[in-house]
Amino acid sequence: MTKPPYFVASLFLFTLLCAVLMILPTAAETHTHAYGDWELYRADAHQKKCECGDVVYAPHDYSGKWVSYDANRHRKICVCGRIEYEFHTWDAGKVTIEPTKTTIGEKIHTCLDCGETKTMRIDRLQANSFFFGTCGAGESDVRWSVDTDSGLLEISGSGNMKSYASAKAIPWNLYRKFVKSVVIESGVTGIGAYAFAGCEALTSVTIADGVETLGAKIFSGCTALRQITFPGSVKQFGVGILANSGVTHIAFEEGIETIDFKSFQDCKVLTTITLPKSLKHIEGDAFAGCDALMDVHYVGTSEEWKAVLVDGGNDALTNCLRFPAQKKGCRSHIDASAVILLTVLVSALPVFKKKKN
Repeated sequence: MTKPPYFVASLFLFTLLCAVLMILPTAAETHTHAYGDWELYRADAHQKKCECGDVVYAPHDYSGKWVSYDANRHRKICVCGRIEYEFHTWDAGKVTIEPTKTTIGEKIHTCLDCGETKTMRIDRLQANSFFFGTCGAGESDVRWSVDTDSGLLEISGSGNMKSYASAKAIPWNLYRKFVKSVVIESGVTGIGAYAFAGCEALTSVTIADGVETLGAKIFSGCTALRQITFPGSVKQFGVGILANSGVTHIAFEEGIETIDFKSFQDCKVLTTITLPKSLKHIEGDAFAGCDALMDVHYVGTSEEWKAVLVDGGNDALTNCLRFPAQKKGCRSHIDASAVILLTVLVSALPVFKKKKN
């Protein structure tokens, strides 16, 4: 019996459909996705699509550098084109023009993230010439005052003054150029690092007895200062107290026992020193780099000087204390009374003349 033609056609179509269905899964499994560029999807993610319809999502990538956008903000751009904005983060600023009583000053701030800059004005100095504030360390009651007309800077109160990281950090920094004299009053026991550094007009310093500690570089860069006296109460000298200053004469009063490590290094124009009888120890490099030193006066006797411990790196000083002075032009003064007595005794000795034959 012959099957009808429509039956044969139906069987053929069924067989073809089965073959297609068997092939399709295999094609899907061997497909390699080809994604396009990232596109914005929503505020926190972007997407990219394959030609087959598959979609991949990921968070925005703002790994690039911040770029300034305007005076207030900077931005980063994601690969999908979305832009992230943030406000500038300004540094403390650098003074480029110091203010005066008649002109305003200028300070430039820089963004820490993108490098954008902004210029801010600094108001004119107050019409009055007297400025003051506090500078005590911890609970210490230490105060400062500056009279810009007279040039007097006073440190008063009780206890220790703060130490500062640089001359620009001191609270009277804006008035440094007016300072001609410094007075540290009785009751203050410690002066902080960099206290008077860079006061280029400073010519006079008075330190009250009772001050025990002097911080590092407190008079560094005071090029107009010529002489200074340290009271006998001082127990600790900081590093480089007079570094690169104009000081030529230093006097240490009776009571000082130790001159600390590198405390007077790089006093390049220092010529004259007076040392007290109470001195017991000169630490290493205390006078390193004091190559102009010529005149050293020790109040005690030569025997007492032998008991003073002098560490290495102080050749500039010890060369001027030895007998005879090893440095050309040096004058050593030890036990002046003994020298005078010896001179008198020698002059009193009888003079013997050789008889002529």
